[in-house]
Amino acid sequence: MTRSTLVGWIVIAAAALLVLLLAAAVALVVLTFTGGPSLAPVCAGRSLDMTPAPDRTFDARWSAFDTFLEGGVPDALDIEEGVVTARARDFLESERELAEISELTICFFGPRDDASLGYAEVRGRIELPVPASVAGALRGRLDLGGAHPVLEITHIEVGNLPAFLTMSVGQGIEDAVNGALADVALRHRYSLEFREGLVRVVGRSR
Repeated sequence: MTRSTLVGWIVIAAAALLVLLLAAAVALVVLTFTGGPSLAPVCAGRSLDMTPAPDRTFDARWSAFDTFLEGGVPDALDIEEGVVTARARDFLESERELAEISELTICFFGPRDDASLGYAEVRGRIELPVPASVAGALRGRLDLGGAHPVLEITHIEVGNLPAFLTMSVGQGIEDAVNGALADVALRHRYSLEFREGLVRVVGRSR
C-alpha cells in the first residue's frame, strides 16, 4: 500500500467516524425532545382536582394533623393526588434552585398484589441548559423519618432516552430537590402508604 493510499483510507475512516458521531448526536437530540410521558394532570384516567376548598388544602390539613400528634397519639392522614400536586407546584415556585422543573403532576398507585407495594409517580417538564425543555417522569422513595424529608430516585424517564443515559439527570434532580428539602423541618416521624389516588401518612410524635 502506497503512502497516498494509506492517507486516503485514514481520511475516509475519520470521515466515517465523524458521520457516525454526528448521527449519534442527532439521534440523542431526537430521543430527548420526542416522546416521553404525558404532562396532562391525569393519573390513570383520574383528572386531578387542584383547587380544593380552603379547609381541604395541604397546609391546613397537615397543620391539624401535626397538632394532633403533639398529644403523643399516633394518627393517619389521607391526602389526594390533586392536593399534593397543587402544594408541590407552590413549593417549586418558591424555590429558585428548582426553577427548571415545571408542570408537575404527582400520581399515587396502590399495590398491584399482596406481595408488592404501592408507589408515587412524578411527571413534569425539565428545562435544559440549552433553550429547550423535555418531558420527564420519575419514581422514588421519600424518607420522612428524619429531621427533614430525603428523596431517593429509583426510576427516571427523560424523553425517549435509554435508562443508562438518564442517570446523571436523575442525580442532578435528586440533589437539587434534597437541597431544597433541607429547609423543610419535620416535627414528627412519618411513613407513607400508597393507595389508588391518595397517600396515607402515618405519623407518631418524636
